[in-house]
Amino acid sequence: MKKNKCCQWAVVGCLIWAGFTCAACEEIDEVPPRNENSTSNKVYKMPAPVPLTADETSEIDKIKAEYRENTVQ
Repeated sequence: MKKNKCCQWAVVGCLIWAGFTCAACEEIDEVPPRNENSTSNKVYKMPAPVPLTADETSEIDKIKAEYRENTVQ
């Protein structure tokens, strides 16, 4: 008798689980709605490059020289 009740509850649980699974799979929208005001349609303009000064160039050259001295080639 106890085994019979346990089997009944298992079947009821499986049916409920199957019902939830089937109900959850209705009308899947795989693609999000199209938004005309999206920011991805806009063009980003990069700022104009600014040339380096002589001091900045010499500092970068020093860093490059130090890097080359300390790396194995």
